[in-house]
Amino acid sequence: MNLPNIAFPTFEGDTCSWLHLRDTFDALIVNNTTLSNVQKFHYVIASLENEAKVLINNLEMTNKNFLFAWQLVTQRYNNKRLIAMLRIDSQIQSINDKGSPNNGPAHARRSSTAEFNTYYSFKRKPRNHILLATAIVEVQNKFGQCVPCRALLDSASQSHFITE
Repeated sequence: MNLPNIAFPTFEGDTCSWLHLRDTFDALIVNNTTLSNVQKFHYVIASLENEAKVLINNLEMTNKNFLFAWQLVTQRYNNKRLIAMLRIDSQIQSINDKGSPNNGPAHARRSSTAEFNTYYSFKRKPRNHILLATAIVEVQNKFGQCVPCRALLDSASQSHFITE
């Protein structure tokens, strides 16, 4: 039986699409015993673009370097906490998008998305969750790369230290 070819995904560094690339790549390339490591390395390079490709751009294409390259990419993007936070944000956004911003006053319709979401959440029936202020900050990892992280702003604390 001839199955149709599977279009291999490309990955540009978007954390939301990492799991799709990782799972597809593991199933079709990494666990494929008929491919040499050099062939696997070619597939890695062909599937990465932009920021993700920069991680391994300077590696020489050898059998040993495939495992090192795949490990670099996996360590950089397989951040389970960040993936979970992005999925939760996406779900909250889709819930808020189901409501109509035209239900509130005119100033709420012109406000930013965060302000609208907060306004909209308070206008609805109370739920069993608390809204906490957060900020997206860039933190430098051990490889010297800046990674976006969500920081919790504790309004009960006596001081905050956020600078530009």
